Amino acid sequence: MIKNLLTAAAFALLATGSAFAQQEATVVKFADVADTWLRSSSENETSRGTADKLEFRKEAIYEGEGDEKQLIGYHDYVGLLGFEYNLPAGMKVSKATLYFVTERFKGSKVTIQGYANDFAENASWKQEAGNIEAAFATEPLYVGDLAGQWNKAAFDNGLTEDKRNLAAWSNAIDVTEYVKTVRGTRVNFIFSQQDVDNAAVTNQNCIYSKENNGLSNTNYPEFVASAEDLVPYLEVVFVEDANQSEEVLGTIADTQIRKNNTTNYGGNGNMEIKTTADGQEFYGLLEFKLPSEVLDQTNYTLNSAVLRLVCCQNKGSRPMNLFVYGNSVVENTTFANEQAHVTEALASEPVASFEAKGQGTKAMGDDGITEAYSTAEAWTSYIDLTDYINSLGAARSVTSGNVAFLLAKEGEHNDAMRFATKEATDITSRNGYTFPAADLYPQLTVNYSKKTSTGIEEITVVEDENAPVEYYNLSGMRVSGDNLTPGVYVKRQGAKAVKVYVK
Repeated sequence: MIKNLLTAAAFALLATGSAFAQQEATVVKFADVADTWLRSSSENETSRGTADKLEFRKEAIYEGEGDEKQLIGYHDYVGLLGFEYNLPAGMKVSKATLYFVTERFKGSKVTIQGYANDFAENASWKQEAGNIEAAFATEPLYVGDLAGQWNKAAFDNGLTEDKRNLAAWSNAIDVTEYVKTVRGTRVNFIFSQQDVDNAAVTNQNCIYSKENNGLSNTNYPEFVASAEDLVPYLEVVFVEDANQSEEVLGTIADTQIRKNNTTNYGGNGNMEIKTTADGQEFYGLLEFKLPSEVLDQTNYTLNSAVLRLVCCQNKGSRPMNLFVYGNSVVENTTFANEQAHVTEALASEPVASFEAKGQGTKAMGDDGITEAYSTAEAWTSYIDLTDYINSLGAARSVTSGNVAFLLAKEGEHNDAMRFATKEATDITSRNGYTFPAADLYPQLTVNYSKKTSTGIEEITVVEDENAPVEYYNLSGMRVSGDNLTPGVYVKRQGAKAVKVYVK
């Protein structure tokens, strides 16, 4: 697999289009960290993550023969693209563009939608079916043709002269409004032909994946592209948000509890998590205190809330569940003291589910730790809790500002997972890799913005009924007053300015 090192930052003065100001901007290219394609006709297939392209189309399903032959449905082929992502502190999204290169344009128009799940490259249709259905129900970000020449692949003969270059096959799709809504460390998209009219669609649309091998059209020697040139990426322009704040919260308490055991694990440095068929149950408890601003939805907007957990021993099955815990966490507690609250938590739906990161069957202190797992980041899971924390503010259900969670195994396994606590110390593997304690502690990072007025309040200085009427959008750009599209505008006549709403 080609290692993608696209992420970089550049600084420039970005004209916002406003008549009032310019803003300093940061431009970041986020790397493709997962891509694959899936088909409903082979729901258990998991091997497409290593393909050099993503294929998406609708394959007709027929019933009957001859004159009785009828179209009864379709098999769906979908492409999934996932990019690393982070919102820099004190910044907001100004523009986001999805870049990719067409491998072949032989099918009908493509539909691109946001995809809410952080899929794995070895995912199957069966695993992702619910997420695919949910994505299909959302408003498309783009419906239209791919760049390139109709009914041709980029390496085919018969390309017109204007299609014998990389630019002619390169796509740039505006996804700004979708990326503005994304919380967490991934931005994902799904490609399909969902908006194609009912017809017997069988031809392929394909785009290059990060595993591509480059392009060389032997019919046109001048048309070549390196593998790096063909890798998809997400480019986001961030601008300063003077009203934004970010706080990294440590746990105020964290511990583990074990059924049929009275040991105090509060100073252990890790939480052992295990559930076995013979009745052994180990759970983790952790609690954070939220800033008051996060719960004040009248004056503040929560942009994101991301929990960071480091797995310092990955020797069990990876799937984990995080539940809301209805009791304050006391570090010297025991299972007997907490049993009623544990039962209550486990009876509810998880607030989040994730797969623990780290080198399988290894603890950080073991020998045999490979270079790929030589940093704490490789053992770190990021869990998006934005929706849950937002629900607390909306319901005003947490008066103290404290939130507590129970960490549990999703299934049974005789081996344990261990997650670092605030008492963690430096860990050095037997083959020499060091994991500093500061990189191991649990953290909840909250990013929020102070709400400001979105328009211009009505102001009257001097009226001049004979002055020309001018209209401006809320970015300060002058627009024509003829045929205004629905929205809010500023109407100026002489020295009077009022905010108007066009239906």
